[in-house]
Amino acid sequence: MGRRGRKVTFCWVPAHVGVDGNERADALAKAVVSNSRPPAGHHPVPAVDLRPYIDAAVRSSWQDRWDAVEANKVRDIRQRLGLWSYSGLSRRWETALVCLHIGHTLLTHGLLMDRINPPYCDDCLVPLTVRHIIVECPSFGDLRCRHLSEYRVGDGSYSLSLVLGEEACSVGGNTLSYVEEAGLLHKL
Repeated sequence: MGRRGRKVTFCWVPAHVGVDGNERADALAKAVVSNSRPPAGHHPVPAVDLRPYIDAAVRSSWQDRWDAVEANKVRDIRQRLGLWSYSGLSRRWETALVCLHIGHTLLTHGLLMDRINPPYCDDCLVPLTVRHIIVECPSFGDLRCRHLSEYRVGDGSYSLSLVLGEEACSVGGNTLSYVEEAGLLHKL
């Protein structure tokens, strides 16, 4: 009996019995059910297909955290996270550029190993930083003008992000010749 007091009777009519296509469809349906496989169209997505979406979400999260840090000297060099490309450079130059990019060189941070006071520029009497050495110190003004003049911005100052960018730091790049002529390579 139904909920409203009505009697319902189901009757099976074998209308598709003996029809070849239907018989095969029935056999496939029974095989799927007996193998406990999901029905057609409901296949699980392989993890490898999700990888690009997960990578993009992680990169976006990292970029948001990177942008949220107030005092970030490395962000002055590179605003967008990503891989640095050093193709064709020697291991020594790659190491020197990494030190410049993170702002930690023997010249500016060697004191940590010796446990001495932070170094100051002999000419300017300001703390010695990668920014000061590369784009600010007047002692390197002529060299900077000769090698890095194309990396000046509107107010005439040098852009650290351009000077330490991939183009300037590539094989034959202007930053490499500046560092070499300034005699800084062995101090990085």
